[in-house]
Amino acid sequence: CASALRAYQVSKGAVSANCASRRCAGALRALAEDGLESFCHLRVAQECMARRAGQQGWSIREP
Repeated sequence: CASALRAYQVSKGAVSANCASRRCAGALRALAEDGLESFCHLRVAQECMARRAGQQGWSIREP
């Protein structure tokens, strides 16, 4: 995906190959960081819900 975008940008003359590569890498890195942050928030929420369920004597997991 990133290589296709880079090739398209270069073919249109929008940016040099080197610049397109840096832009794609930066965009993918930002996307990965956002995804990891969202994943961490989800895990914390799941752990919190599991603790609450355990304190109340019921489980959020299927038997």
